[in-house]
Amino acid sequence: MEEIKQDQLSSMTELELDSEATSHLVETSKWAKFIAVFMFSLAGIIILAFFLGAGSYLTGQVGYLGLNSSSLLAGIFIVILVVIVVMGIIFYFLLNFANKVRSGLETEDIEKVNTGLNSLRIYLVIATVFSALYVIIDLFKLF
Repeated sequence: MEEIKQDQLSSMTELELDSEATSHLVETSKWAKFIAVFMFSLAGIIILAFFLGAGSYLTGQVGYLGLNSSSLLAGIFIVILVVIVVMGIIFYFLLNFANKVRSGLETEDIEKVNTGLNSLRIYLVIATVFSALYVIIDLFKLF
């Protein structure tokens, strides 16, 4: 009896992708890769801008206010670095999704496709948590 139920369950969950679903996944992986690469580039530009221009600008402003410029700059840099590391972790999962799904579809390797879809799930969970935190912070600003 248990074996019959298991056979019915496995036959219901088997899924085959047709050409339309495959093309949608390929198109989605292209956009995901574009977004991930763009965000990695943006993170690099932010770090570069901090070292080239913002550091000297903040040093002048902090000196004007009479604060210790080196400790404030170090604090700002640490905050920026933490934000960029978190961004990197989040968008790593999106890039992993794009690469795994595309290569899995090209080689017809279902394990790669599953790994890529799992990376998309993780990305969406993390993005949802950060979005919810942002909404909660905005709600607190109202009061």
